[in-house]
Amino acid sequence: MAVNRVKSGISGLDELIQGGFPEGSSVLVTGSPGTGKTIFGLQFLVEGAKNNEPGIYLTFEETKKKVLDQGEQFGWDLGKLEKEGKLIINSVSDADIGEILKNLSDETKKIKAKRLVIDSLSTLLESARRYTSKLQKEVHKLGKGEHGICLPEPMEKVTREDVFYIIREINKLELTTLMISEAPKEGDYLSRDTISEFVCDGVIELKAIGGIGKRTLTISKLRSTQHNITSLDMGITDKGIAIEAT
Repeated sequence: MAVNRVKSGISGLDELIQGGFPEGSSVLVTGSPGTGKTIFGLQFLVEGAKNNEPGIYLTFEETKKKVLDQGEQFGWDLGKLEKEGKLIINSVSDADIGEILKNLSDETKKIKAKRLVIDSLSTLLESARRYTSKLQKEVHKLGKGEHGICLPEPMEKVTREDVFYIIREINKLELTTLMISEAPKEGDYLSRDTISEFVCDGVIELKAIGGIGKRTLTISKLRSTQHNITSLDMGITDKGIAIEAT
């Protein structure tokens, strides 16, 4: 059965992944600071707006003004896209996980969203841990967590449960989703939580090679898609991210 594809908007990428991301998939975009993760996410949403596929940008780390300003650097009028109902920029500073998920569901219905970017999953999980830790004493009296999550001990296991639960709930929205994550400084894992790379349908690694100003992109995993696991040269131009020809 043919897989419906969603264009990434990243110049040179779609040709390498059979035309785009599988519709409804969740893709982890991971990398260290300065590798272009936020630009990647915004470029994905701008491409959606061009194709009548409204999107939501959920950020925990930037103000809405900073997001709008970053878009301007690449000629993207994100404010105009919001006014046209093609984009929602939601900057969250302090909210519990239940409220965040409800807002996402409401916003999806409001603009009939097809795309979602979470910037970042790492910070969303921190929010989830703060929320569950506040409720933990009461929850253990009942033996069950908010939304039916069991909260086992120790806290490390709560984090793993958070990852499974959050990604599962987001996937229920049936959006094509990019989940941005900080890559750990050490070890073999691709995300700080060490589990989201296994739960997500795809993983894209962005890297910056210090000292020479070179950036690379690697498609480490993408279900239902034939692709090579090779580091590709990547550039950030005045129009956004582009895969450089080799």
